[in-house]
Amino acid sequence: FDTMLEQVQIRRAELNSRLLRAKSDEEQQDAGIQELEEEFNRISEGISALNDSISALEEQLNGIRDGLAKKDQAVRDAQVIYHQEKSRLDALVNLTERYEGSVREMEALKAAAEGFGIDTYPLCERIMEQLLYTGQDVTERMDLLRQYVAEGGRSGLEGAFLHRCAYSGVMEGQPVHRYMIHDMLRMGKNGEPLTDLCRISVLQYFAKNRDAMDAAAEEAVKRMGSRLLEKGIQLPALREFARLIPGAEFLQDKTFIVYYGAPEEGICLHWRLLPEKGGGGEYVSARMPHLYEGIYAMSFILFPGESLQYFITSEENPGLRKESGILKAVESDPAEEGRYGMLCAVSARQLAGGWQGLELLNRYLYMDFCADR
Repeated sequence: FDTMLEQVQIRRAELNSRLLRAKSDEEQQDAGIQELEEEFNRISEGISALNDSISALEEQLNGIRDGLAKKDQAVRDAQVIYHQEKSRLDALVNLTERYEGSVREMEALKAAAEGFGIDTYPLCERIMEQLLYTGQDVTERMDLLRQYVAEGGRSGLEGAFLHRCAYSGVMEGQPVHRYMIHDMLRMGKNGEPLTDLCRISVLQYFAKNRDAMDAAAEEAVKRMGSRLLEKGIQLPALREFARLIPGAEFLQDKTFIVYYGAPEEGICLHWRLLPEKGGGGEYVSARMPHLYEGIYAMSFILFPGESLQYFITSEENPGLRKESGILKAVESDPAEEGRYGMLCAVSARQLAGGWQGLELLNRYLYMDFCADR
């Protein structure tokens, strides 16, 4: 019995020991479970936050996708527009290089091409040719001439354009653009072909605008005036440069009648001197010399107080007066124009009733006597 009791106690002690160990393990497991539950809760909260973030990112992604879709559509639309505009630009370049139509159409095309930065030199050249071919006024189209010259245009077309400008100025009385005159001077200086009508235009321009002349212009006027005199073209503008152009001094005593008409028209001038008290003799008639491309001119020597009445007709229709008028002597300065000036001064003094006329007449006779000796 004692042995059995001892075994029971030993067995009880073992069971108590196991029970203590089991309780200790249970506490450890409860602590581990609690830690796992806390970790689980933290993970669950993290998963919830991530889910919320995923939802927000999905919404953002949807917005990005919508934006990309819109941008893709805009790119496609831009590509369509680009190809359309590129086609139009290619067509505009092709038209600029090859189109031939009316001046108005080509000018509208030129304005459109310049808006795209397209080289319009070929179109500028065709517009100038069309203007010349149709005989339109070109005096206000110096913009075309400037562009053409700046881009190295052909001197032949440039000269033809300047000739048409000169025709408008000389024959039609249109205003002359200063750039046109400067371009003529440049061509003349470079030895490029220049028509006599251009030379006449230059002389007439500087005869009216003496303040615009510089040394280069004076040299050009001298050269051009001498060329005209060599060809027998004598006009009032040459008389204005008697001190500059060799041979022009012989025109100082001349008073001109100039008529602008058609070339080789057959123009007749009828004239008579008018006495101071009125009336007049019979008309004298003669064919006016044709100087150049419809320019006809005759000159007379008139003194102060003298008047010449004239009218102009054509040989084909002598009964129709094309022009008429009364011509008086041009004013002269006896100190500058030699014996003709002195004779004009004598006549003027005599008409005024002054005694100084006799003194000037004596001086003139003395000069004439010395010249004969």
